[in-house]
Amino acid sequence: MSKRTNIFRLLLGLVFLVSGFAKAFDVSAFADIIASYGFVGIRFVAVPIVVAEIIIGLLLILRIGEKTVSLITAVLLVVFTAVYSYGLIFKGVEDCGCFGNIKALNTSPVLLYIRNAILLFLAIDVYRFSSDVWKASPATVAIMMVIVIAASFMSGYTSDNFFGKYRKRTFEKYEVKGSALSEFAQFSNDSTYLVFLFSYSCPHCMNSIANLEMYEKTGAVDKVIALAYDNDSTAHERFDEYFQPSFEIIDYPDKSLFKLSNSFPKVYYVRNDSVIVEFTGEIPCSMIFKSLLKID
Repeated sequence: MSKRTNIFRLLLGLVFLVSGFAKAFDVSAFADIIASYGFVGIRFVAVPIVVAEIIIGLLLILRIGEKTVSLITAVLLVVFTAVYSYGLIFKGVEDCGCFGNIKALNTSPVLLYIRNAILLFLAIDVYRFSSDVWKASPATVAIMMVIVIAASFMSGYTSDNFFGKYRKRTFEKYEVKGSALSEFAQFSNDSTYLVFLFSYSCPHCMNSIANLEMYEKTGAVDKVIALAYDNDSTAHERFDEYFQPSFEIIDYPDKSLFKLSNSFPKVYYVRNDSVIVEFTGEIPCSMIFKSLLKID
């Protein structure tokens, strides 16, 4: 293997490794993007995809079966690009979710196509000029197994939806006063609120809007307050034109909202000046939410 191809192999492996781990921290968000493409019934493939990317990255970096692995990588890149193109053309989804919550790496459609073309070129080069040796020391195999098991556990845990996460833990409520949330909105002691953090370019945020509209109408809360990360004027205009929301929205063009969360959508349920529960991901309908939290 030439020095150039060796560098290509390392770069390709690192990209897949970073992509896999970035999504592993919030697989439910990646699953929501899969659903936004119209593939609601196969949201479960989010976890296998994440684990597969991590395994591919490790195999390439460690030079294990790189000829076969690079061929698989090339095929996956073509499939992923084709699926993204379908979502972009027919569903208007621009977020591929390739790098999870690392916003700087989730680029525009044009840059995504350029990036995937470069990665495909690297994969083809590695395939052409590499060997296919499937040998590794026991220590290397052990390290790989530990990483893959850890990644699988992380992916499985973060793939749970709100209901699963809520049942698995007891949330410790805390006072709004003195918390980061108090910097962004004012609350009354005798009212209930649903605070919704979102981005105008986030597809799984958009999937929550219809449910969000019902929270005030059904009396689940007294008021909905939406805090928007407004960094895309085109997406903002498209949002206003399509949804015409009735709830209050406060825009933040800078990254100040990241004090609360850099993962959208994020929801806070506030009652008696205290945050009763918070969660990340698409919100359920108000009826299910009231039942789940036993709201009178």
